[in-house]
This record gives sequence, C-alpha cells and structure tokens, in this order.
Amino acid sequence: MYREADLTNSDSDPSIVLWLGAGVVAMLGSRVFAEYLRRVHYEGVMRIWKEWLLGATALAIGIWSSMIVSVTAQNVGFALGYHPLRLFGGLAFGWGLAVVVMYWIALKPGRWALLGAGLLASITILLLQIAVVWSIGAEPGLLWRPEPLLFALVVVLAGLGTMGFIVLSPRRGSPGDRRSRRLIAGLAMGAAVTAAAELVLVSSGLTRQGVSAYARVMPDMIVALVAGTVIPAVLGLMFADEYMQAQARASARRHRRRKRTEAAADSNESMFMGDSTFGELSQFPEDAAKS
Repeated sequence: MYREADLTNSDSDPSIVLWLGAGVVAMLGSRVFAEYLRRVHYEGVMRIWKEWLLGATALAIGIWSSMIVSVTAQNVGFALGYHPLRLFGGLAFGWGLAVVVMYWIALKPGRWALLGAGLLASITILLLQIAVVWSIGAEPGLLWRPEPLLFALVVVLAGLGTMGFIVLSPRRGSPGDRRSRRLIAGLAMGAAVTAAAELVLVSSGLTRQGVSAYARVMPDMIVALVAGTVIPAVLGLMFADEYMQAQARASARRHRRRKRTEAAADSNESMFMGDSTFGELSQFPEDAAKS
C-alpha cells in the first residue's frame, strides 16, 4: 500500500529549463516538418517519396522526444523509467500514422478532406504523447481525465491549422511562400504541441503517482538524454540537408533560366541575320561574293 505522502509529491515542481527545452524540440521538429510538407504538397508524393518519409519521421520523433523532455521536466517525486516495447512501439505506430497524413496531404485534397487530414494529424500527436506517459508504467495507476485531453486536441488542431494555412495556401514562389513564414508556422505548431503535452500530463495525473514499474528497465536519464540531445541533432541535420538541397535547386533553376534566355537571344539573332541582306549574302560562296 502506498503512503499518502508518496501520492501527493509536494516536491514535484516543474523545471522551467527542461520545459523550455521541450518547447525548443517541438518547434524544431515542427519547423523541419513544415519544409518537407511544403515540398510534398507542391511536387507530389510519388516523385519525392524520400521527402514524404522524412517529413513523417520529423513529425513523429519531434513530438515523441518533446514529450519525453516534458515528462522529465515535471520533476516527480519518484524515479522514472520506461518500458522499451511500449515506448518505441508507440513511436512506430505514430510514425505510421504520420506517413498516412503526409500521403493524404500530398494528394492535394479539397478543403474538407484537408481538415480530415489535420484531424488525423492532431490525433496522431495526441496518441504519441499519451503513449510516452503510458510507457512509464506509473503505479498505483493513471486516471485519465477526458476534459484536458479534448482541450489538448483542440489546441493541437489549431496549431496544425495555422501551419497548414501558412505552408499550403500560398502559390509556389509567391511572396507568401517564404522561409520566414514557415518559421512562424513551426513556432505556432511547436507552441501548440508543448501546450498539449502539459494538458496530457494534467489529464494523466502523473505527479500523483508513487512509483514507475520500469524504473530499472530503461531509466529516464538514458531516454531523456537521447530525446534531448540525439533527436534534436538529427532534426538539425535534416533541416540543414533540406536547406542545402533547396539552395542547389534554386541554383539549378537560375542556371536553366539563364540558358533559356541565352538560347532565346541566339535564336532572335539568327532570325535577324537570316532576314537581312547581309545574312543572305553571307550564305553565298566566297567567289560569288567577290564578283
């Protein structure tokens, strides 16, 4: 039987630094996701299937790692741990749903179908966050309150809606299609994901638990280190790779435009020379020209 003092955990004040770190990870994952979402939307999923899968990966690991850091930030009064199968199984399931979301959006559906894709993405994010808390194996047992979960769903849907409007609505190459605007989209979605994580934790009542059944199976220190350092580094590399590819594509487009301009200029010059008297004389043999 657990003592009442163990269930109240008066020392479970959240860590502001870790909470901010969770927000940074969520915003980084959302920012990378925005870049891949834009490319898949404009170019189609079958032409760039790598970006399709990488976008789903950025969304899944960004949400997953941010939630782990959010759990660590709670500073609960007992040693945390995770069940490996639950933790990584939840990540794999969330990644599969994210792949479906990316494919759905790549088909350029109508307004209502796009809303359905956003709802599926919101549910995916919420399930990823719930799976992280569920994998702790907290005892005497989590009692999920539905009201905070519904509010978290609304918050995430609003963040995704903001991102979708910023990323998908402008025409390609228009003033609205700028990296600065996609940065705003990533910040909006990252803030929504961080707020939803707090609502999920409130719903679960994690701070009122007394022990983690898997504290010795996979300690929180190892998982938090991976979520707080390795995953952000991977997301940073993905963003840098996408940025360099975008620069290379822009350079290739400028080169093609320059070639087309030069070819058009040469064609105009040839037509002018062919229609002129000098162009006609230049076609005669040298001796005829001299006579």
